[in-house]
Amino acid sequence: MKKIVVILLALLALTLAVAPAALAETDCEAEICKLATQNENVTQAECIVYKRIAVVAIRTEKMVTKSQYDQFTEKLCDDVKQQFEIDRVFVTRNPKIMKEIQTLSQLPTEQRDKAIEKIVQEAMKHRPLHKMELPQMTHGK
Repeated sequence: MKKIVVILLALLALTLAVAPAALAETDCEAEICKLATQNENVTQAECIVYKRIAVVAIRTEKMVTKSQYDQFTEKLCDDVKQQFEIDRVFVTRNPKIMKEIQTLSQLPTEQRDKAIEKIVQEAMKHRPLHKMELPQMTHGK
């Protein structure tokens, strides 16, 4: 579970390096949550937008198959990118991330941005600096 959060934050950090100015967080986040909860299977959505990146945490019911979930997240990502000036969208059902987003949403914008930057900096410390190459399997002749 911890690895998922670290990977998500690392991806967020990589994108932050090239992202321009921040969006109007609260209005944009509310609209993205509204968009996510339009799906009858989504019972709750929390979103945080920082610069041109959105992380959407959702709670779902009745999405039994992986293909249903994948189809929903792909459509949600496409819709968010089209309707808002967002370059990257990450959707998760991780309850820890949802709780973190709720906590960050309670902070004033300036404190929230500083908290997000701190999380991103911490994630950058843990990301691999070089791409690891996996050994190739060879069959004996």
